[in-house]
Amino acid sequence: MITTPSLDEIRKVLPDAWPQNDGSTKATCIICETEDHPNKPLTIFANGAISCVRAAAGGTDFNREHCAPIREMLGFDDRSDL
Repeated sequence: MITTPSLDEIRKVLPDAWPQNDGSTKATCIICETEDHPNKPLTIFANGAISCVRAAAGGTDFNREHCAPIREMLGFDDRSDL
């Protein structure tokens, strides 16, 4: 079974994170914030996928590259279950 970080763990990286009824977590994309695109939503899905609304519009590869630093900050790359 794939597990994502807890809400408390996510909030250490994404302080405004809030849980969704479907098991996903929403937050403001901190990568977009640094690129002068404020208030762009990011979703961490229950299956471990991460997607930014702005980056997803650029395609799968761009979204994956864009979200990679967040995955790393959340420790996804260190989790053997993801």
